[in-house]
Amino acid sequence: MRIIRSKTVPRGYRLKPGTHKLIARIQRIMKASADEVINKACSQYFEKLNNLSGKSNRGKNK
Repeated sequence: MRIIRSKTVPRGYRLKPGTHKLIARIQRIMKASADEVINKACSQYFEKLNNLSGKSNRGKNK
């Protein structure tokens, strides 16, 4: 199985070596670039946070 590597290099952030390894593992599963993997992970985390904050706000309105 080949990893699809983008020609761009993500810049502006530093990650721990373990995080780089995790991203590489997810890249193999998704067959996507590091940017796509990080974007998807951040999007899902953002949705989860919005769902959690929405539930806590509903209880305060009563």
